Amino acid sequence: MRWLVMTLAAIILLVTGCSLNGTKQDTKPFLFSYELNKVEPQHQSVIDPWLEAARNDPEIRIHTYETEDGYKYSYVKSYKDVEVSYIYTNNQGQLKQRFIKGSNDDEILVVIQYNTSICCNMNIYVTDDQDKYQYPDDFNFTFSYGVLHKNKLDTFENTFTKDLIIDGLIQTDLVLTDDEKKRIYEKMQEINLFDYPEFSAGVNGEPTVGYIFVVERNGEEQTIGWSGGFTNEQKHQRFKSLVDMIIEIINSHEEYKALPEASGGYS
Repeated sequence: MRWLVMTLAAIILLVTGCSLNGTKQDTKPFLFSYELNKVEPQHQSVIDPWLEAARNDPEIRIHTYETEDGYKYSYVKSYKDVEVSYIYTNNQGQLKQRFIKGSNDDEILVVIQYNTSICCNMNIYVTDDQDKYQYPDDFNFTFSYGVLHKNKLDTFENTFTKDLIIDGLIQTDLVLTDDEKKRIYEKMQEINLFDYPEFSAGVNGEPTVGYIFVVERNGEEQTIGWSGGFTNEQKHQRFKSLVDMIIEIINSHEEYKALPEASGGYS
């Protein structure tokens, strides 16, 4: 087993006790451990079909699955090894997995057990062969969502447009912080957004809702769209977790809160 126990002196009060001679002894808290190409017996019934689907998926580069009892599984094709580390910044604990490139015949399955009381708010997935997965200096995007994609966050122009339905559209200045943009980019990495096709079809409904990303990074532009709602499938829930996070960030800004409520509705 590959294992790692880390002391988080800045954020964790170590459990202390007394020995027979009265001296204090420190007990280091367990943070995480990981193994390769193993499935825990209690997860076999869910991981086996998940792994089979991941192996047959030509679109997603990094597949992930998280259990309720403190385990994270990752599966990647064409990579042969992984480095796992813990990062603590901005009051958030993050597990970082850096995959080492192999041949086209290689594959790797990683299972990480972690201490749910102190780890981990976010996950970072990177590879050693492509710089584009690091946070780029020129990262900006537009995010359009809702019926007819009328709501729009634009980090190029630092604006937000809200659909008031009967009363039309209204625009305001809205500037994301550097931390918010980095969190969004890390989430895009986490769900492998850049491996999604240009268009994905979700659950049809009336009225039709959708989401469109136009992302610029490393001098390149990429458009990724999604039409409809979401099922419980992993790919659907990954995309939903990203759009939910961005909408939550938008809604937290005072500029957004100052906008009028929408009137009327779509049918």
